[in-house]
Amino acid sequence: MSGPMSEDVRLYARVLSMTDSVIVLEYVVDNASSGDVLVCNRLYSGRTPNGVYVIDPNVVYVSIEPGPRPNVTKRVPERGDDVNVEYPIQPVATLLRPGERFGEQFTMTLPLAPVDAYHPLRARPTAATVPSKGLTVSLGWFARKDLDDPLVVDVDTTAGRLPLVKASWVAQSIAQVELDVSVPVLAPAPTGVLTRQCPRCGAANAGEQDACLRCATPLTPPTAPAGLGWRPTHRVPQGGLQSYVTPGGAPSTALDGGLPVQVVERLGDWAHVVAWTGWSGWVDARRLVAAES
Repeated sequence: MSGPMSEDVRLYARVLSMTDSVIVLEYVVDNASSGDVLVCNRLYSGRTPNGVYVIDPNVVYVSIEPGPRPNVTKRVPERGDDVNVEYPIQPVATLLRPGERFGEQFTMTLPLAPVDAYHPLRARPTAATVPSKGLTVSLGWFARKDLDDPLVVDVDTTAGRLPLVKASWVAQSIAQVELDVSVPVLAPAPTGVLTRQCPRCGAANAGEQDACLRCATPLTPPTAPAGLGWRPTHRVPQGGLQSYVTPGGAPSTALDGGLPVQVVERLGDWAHVVAWTGWSGWVDARRLVAAES
């Protein structure tokens, strides 16, 4: 098993088996702190008619970062700017006393595609798969002493009586481990509208509105016609390339060498690029390598 990445909560993970269609992972989480911790790992797939939470160890959220590098995680899910809910979806947790540990296995279907608590599967069934550059496993957790009693409520689940954590995803800590394994991943479906990042606050805006949904700063009009699918026009040079939120602005993601991207806008020596995962940012256009036709 690989790990740990945290002194307080140590996470270990390994691949038990993998075929063309499924991957089986095992993780162990160890409370190495001096106090109780709540690990947000008991994601549920619904509730029975009498209100019992249906705990399924195979429920997991998946995000795919440029690389591509998948992150499979169990945690309080983050809410994007396009999500309007009164309260975030809350996971059931495992309470670990100092020195205690918990482990389980879970199975995921391959190829991996982005999935979260608020959106349906955002992938094309006929999309081509590509190999990932590694795999990240992560868990969200809270120190029990940091949560008021109303934020932790015991509920009936199919795995027994367990605590439900009603805390914000912003306040949770993350235990994370990197696995040196390649798995097939599937590209998300194109949204039809390019995501534009606000030059003032950096928020992603996926609609055709004139101003940022977060801070009302005027946005430049979308430069691609509606319904345009993603296609690679360039590749990141060997050695990688730093991206930026705006041309010459705040640094964003560091892109791996060889990553295929689509140039959708030019501004002097700067290029606005989109990766097949839907991520976008600005890079030095002079360093991009034209894709082979």
